[in-house]
Amino acid sequence: MGKYLRIANLHILKMHRYSAHTWSSGERYEGEWKDGVMHGNGSYFYSDDVEDHDRARSRDSLHRYVGEFRNGQFNGQGLKHMQNGDTYDGTFKDGKFEGKGTFYSRETCETYAGGFWKGRFHGRGLQISADGLRTSVLCDAKRVLHR
Repeated sequence: MGKYLRIANLHILKMHRYSAHTWSSGERYEGEWKDGVMHGNGSYFYSDDVEDHDRARSRDSLHRYVGEFRNGQFNGQGLKHMQNGDTYDGTFKDGKFEGKGTFYSRETCETYAGGFWKGRFHGRGLQISADGLRTSVLCDAKRVLHR
């Protein structure tokens, strides 16, 4: 059977290997648990996503993370939709973009595919502008344009 977990010292929930939980803040997690902690595959919905009952926003702009969790944090492969419409599809470490991934900026319509370290562009990468004509290599968050 499942384990018992005390959340916010308010009540005790029986957590199974796969379960859902909504916090008082409105944030919600549906997925796998290990020893009462998000661990394995799951989906984390931020409170502004959960409260968007009328679903006025397109499905692509919902504020959520779908992917792997380790010890309660985004770790491994995942897809994160940010509140402003940006998306990141790639690897995470301790909740931050790390390793290979693709970042799309809704505001500029630019895409960056390449390396990340501690949540920032790092190493070699390719950036394509909205018109598809301009590319650049990014290293350590510094842009070097190719002409």
